[in-house]
Amino acid sequence: MLKQRLLAVVTAVVLGGLTATGAAFAGDSPRANAERPGAKGKAAFCKRLDTMIEKKQNAGNRLEKVAAKIQARIDSGNLTDEQEARAQKHLARVQALIAKLDKRVDRLQAAFEKHCTA
Repeated sequence: MLKQRLLAVVTAVVLGGLTATGAAFAGDSPRANAERPGAKGKAAFCKRLDTMIEKKQNAGNRLEKVAAKIQARIDSGNLTDEQEARAQKHLARVQALIAKLDKRVDRLQAAFEKHCTA
């Protein structure tokens, strides 16, 4: 029984290795297609960059709305000191996330300008 299991494991490893080697030599993997130079690859790359920029901007807009709600809640004066302290802390975290997203959007836009506009 142990010999059969060992033989099955060895066979699976060998077949897996051969399959991976064959795929590497064939070059038909999605990664190989993405690395080929050409207009299709560049257009897809630029589209992905544009989509990422849009998603990050939308997330930033949603976070700004959340920050505005928190600030309005703080400004209302209906909070206890403890609640206000928690709200201030939460507001600081949301503002830090907004700043982080803005930096990412700037980097993505710079990459878009560099690679996709010519």
